[in-house]
Amino acid sequence: MSRKYVSPEEHALKGTRPTRAKPEALPISPRGRPKRPSYLNADARKEWARLLPLLCERGTMTELDGGALALHCVNFSRYLQAQREIETHGIIIVATVLGRNGEPITSRKKNPACSIASECERAMRSFLRELGLTPDSRERIQPAGEQPAKQDAQPTFSAASIMSFGKKE
Repeated sequence: MSRKYVSPEEHALKGTRPTRAKPEALPISPRGRPKRPSYLNADARKEWARLLPLLCERGTMTELDGGALALHCVNFSRYLQAQREIETHGIIIVATVLGRNGEPITSRKKNPACSIASECERAMRSFLRELGLTPDSRERIQPAGEQPAKQDAQPTFSAASIMSFGKKE
């Protein structure tokens, strides 16, 4: 037997919500320009300087997004470093190890920088999606809210708000 239909007004009176209710929209974070972290190396700083104006111009950047952008920049820098290593030494490297009797054994192996580059590519794709920098994610990204006006550092309290704190209405 199914449950009896409960109207939105009844839910409001009882303080419940419908089981099929859509989740409330998350508050929109205010627009902002995050500060560049000091730990970024030269390549990462260039990527930060390249992407930040684009994201701010589009209106999707908030101060909260600085961490994701910084991680993307760090991965981009590592990717470039791995690519330089691959260009210098190639995809295949010659490794020499000592056998049981102490004689050197040479073998050809995949350059470890190839794995590093691949991991960085995967991480960068993830961060690019998060930041709305891929064609698919660009359609779903929503602009950030307007920057709120700066308020006084000290919150103001009234006697009535202090006295009614924690009471249910």
